[in-house]
Amino acid sequence: MPAKHKPLGFPRSWAPSPSRELIGMPARPAAPVSPLVRKTQYGSWQMAESEYHVASYVVSCRAQDGTAVAATIEAMPGLEVHVEEKGKLVVTAEAADVKELADMTAQLEAIRSVVTVAPVYHEFENESPERAPGET
Repeated sequence: MPAKHKPLGFPRSWAPSPSRELIGMPARPAAPVSPLVRKTQYGSWQMAESEYHVASYVVSCRAQDGTAVAATIEAMPGLEVHVEEKGKLVVTAEAADVKELADMTAQLEAIRSVVTVAPVYHEFENESPERAPGET
């Protein structure tokens, strides 16, 4: 006759604990605020007004289609081809936010005869206005 097993359960130490305030402990300090977010007059948080993103890619395509792919990329807003040699292209992108940059990357991948799009570099700057003294 097989032995009866106890039901699996979590150790008592893993059980959820009451909030810190209920047991008399001070609340944890708030996490530091990113420079990309700011508090509005209503107390909510929002992203900075504007950002500036620059990224570079190495785009690989069939060698015979390099010139055509370069021309296609040059026709896209925000993208620029710096070098095209034997099916390898160095491309830079400038965008206002990460979503726009991701859309540009998807457009590069969708070009006919493009084999790979390898991101090499990404940098962004926050261009929001200066905060008033005492504003968080």
